[in-house]
Amino acid sequence: MENLYKLKEEFLSIWSEERVKHMTLEEYTNLDRENSFCYWLESKSTHLGGFGGGSSYKFGIYKRSNTSKSVDADNRRTDGVYAWFIKYGETKEEAFQSIKNIILEIIDAVNKNKIENIDEINLGDAYKWKIAFLYSDFTVLNIFKYEALKFLSIKNGFDFYKKTPISVFQKFLLSLKQNDEDYFAFSHKLWRDYENANKVEISTANKRKLLFTSWLKLNSLSIEIADELEELSEKVLLDGDFNIFIYDCVDFYDIYQLRFQEPISENWDSLYKYYYRF
Repeated sequence: MENLYKLKEEFLSIWSEERVKHMTLEEYTNLDRENSFCYWLESKSTHLGGFGGGSSYKFGIYKRSNTSKSVDADNRRTDGVYAWFIKYGETKEEAFQSIKNIILEIIDAVNKNKIENIDEINLGDAYKWKIAFLYSDFTVLNIFKYEALKFLSIKNGFDFYKKTPISVFQKFLLSLKQNDEDYFAFSHKLWRDYENANKVEISTANKRKLLFTSWLKLNSLSIEIADELEELSEKVLLDGDFNIFIYDCVDFYDIYQLRFQEPISENWDSLYKYYYRF
């Protein structure tokens, strides 16, 4: 456990709040990786809590390693080197500045112990809560998956209500930790509880996603469709309107119902049709 505390300290010594304020786009995302903020968040600090998987769009903007692939969605843009979501800006400079401001907002929220402000911040849930944990003084739990937080909270007596925000689950679960209990021992026990209870379900969903990805390849379709579907499905689950994860959907009714949920993506129709065809 001691090494985990050291890893968190190492991250903060390299990526201090002051450095983030002056961070450049090249420092945020680059192909050298070892030196980038994004690589530290996803890979170098993975033992402090993982949020891997999905496409690199989860970072808001990223430097492309494969510039031959097309970016054929209305909500995304590329200049050939970088790719980003248009909601953050029309140019790479605008998009990066928006993302940097968001990261500083998250840091400010944990500094002021107002983590409820993070719920409304427009960034991927797992990514923004990983940032929150790293910059917090252990006032944020290093579990970032909504379904895990929801499951663990209900299991421990939380009176669940529809559309419960992540910050509420975070505060509830941390209130269960004894004062003399080691932070990481506590969080690891919670995560083991979740994994043990969901081994079959997680395995089945992962297997179906793998099969879907293989099907996309066979049909000369972008495998990123699988990640986009997963991201959209997680947002729907977070919103609380539909409780079936995309790779747990096995009949037309379940898949068709997803298209009526919020948030509705501009390319949702084509994405769910691909999955139905599969």
